[in-house]
Amino acid sequence: MMPIAPLWSVLFFVMLFTLGVDSQFGMLETGVTALVDEFHVLRKGRRKVVVVGVVCVVLFLLGLPQCSRVCQCLSIGGRFLKRRQSINQNTFIYIFN
Repeated sequence: MMPIAPLWSVLFFVMLFTLGVDSQFGMLETGVTALVDEFHVLRKGRRKVVVVGVVCVVLFLLGLPQCSRVCQCLSIGGRFLKRRQSINQNTFIYIFN
């Protein structure tokens, strides 16, 4: 048994949380950089900050049905969304394996 076990468990889950947040920052920055590189209008001034904000809000709104029961309560739309997500995840695994 490890000494001060609750401390180690808290540190472990804090590490997992920071790892997840860091991964999200990397993915978000990659997508925003691709957008800004493609559309040169977005490079001027503080437009990149606005692009980052818009992308964050859009992805947040797209992620809400995945975290709530809305997806399960909607009869046709919820089933369709869950099925599409399952098919896309499996396809992604097969392509890059």
